[in-house]
Amino acid sequence: MIDAIASFLFSAACVLAAAMLTVLALRRAMHRFAGAEVAHTAWLLVPLSLLVLALPQPPADDPARQAFSLIALPAAPGLRAAAAGGSGVPMAPDAAAADPGSRVSSVSLLVPWALGTLALGGWMWRRHRRYLGGLLPRPDGWPWRIGAGGQPGVFGALRPRLVLPLDFKSRFEVDDRRLILAHERVHARRCDPLWNLLAAALLAAQWFNPLAWWAHAVFRRDQEISCDAAVLRRRPRQASRYARLLARDAQSAAGSPVASHWPGRHPAVERVAMLRGHLLGRAVWRLPVLVAVAAGAFGAAHAARPVDAPGGVVEAPAGAPFPMPLRVEAGAPVRP
Repeated sequence: MIDAIASFLFSAACVLAAAMLTVLALRRAMHRFAGAEVAHTAWLLVPLSLLVLALPQPPADDPARQAFSLIALPAAPGLRAAAAGGSGVPMAPDAAAADPGSRVSSVSLLVPWALGTLALGGWMWRRHRRYLGGLLPRPDGWPWRIGAGGQPGVFGALRPRLVLPLDFKSRFEVDDRRLILAHERVHARRCDPLWNLLAAALLAAQWFNPLAWWAHAVFRRDQEISCDAAVLRRRPRQASRYARLLARDAQSAAGSPVASHWPGRHPAVERVAMLRGHLLGRAVWRLPVLVAVAAGAFGAAHAARPVDAPGGVVEAPAGAPFPMPLRVEAGAPVRP
């Protein structure tokens, strides 16, 4: 049981890493040819890539697997299949499978992983509770208020709720307030806090992977750029005002890791650059680009999946080389 859990976690880590690397590598091309909203949608391929664990395993000599040989490592201990020597000589299960040392090795990997996941998850929960503790509910329940100088945002995974600072009307002009509210409504309509919760859970489970931290930060940035694109699709003439608003109000704000903030903890420099150029993209390229990226992400995830060691008795073909280490004690006869 413990070995099976360790093997699954290792396989999931390889699959998620391959999917994240694919989306990160193609992110700029998606922004350019298909638009920010397609680039943001492509991040759904990362959790969906776990579905390849239910597919048949690719052969070890697959060219795609060889391209991912650095991360497609053999699975954790168990009943390993070694190549047999001679003609049809059956091989017994590896002695390491019967040795409790393999179970100890799996436990030594699972314990730090579980502790790290709980620690990061607890830290995120504390930040979220601290953010909620600073909110001031209105008598009617909408919108909620935050202290002066805070950032507008949306929180609530199941029931998105709008949060506005106390100085919202005095700090922003009428047109600016309309743009900000339109941006936050896009967050609420797309249930972005729910997707942020899923992303935070994946990050907590992959806390040891630097690629997961990078992908999480880029995902949150693409989420904001996608909302910018949705707002400007309906208000194309206000692109200059929107860019000035982003550049003026950009600041680092500590908020909830699962809420969506304006502009929150995301750099506004990249968002302004996207507004100047190819923010909306070409509609004709959206579906082909998304299909191509999905095929690449799932292909990479399938190729990066480690080969599980089969159990039972394995019979090798005739003439197959079989390296076997031998230890000969002094004076003992050696027999082939």
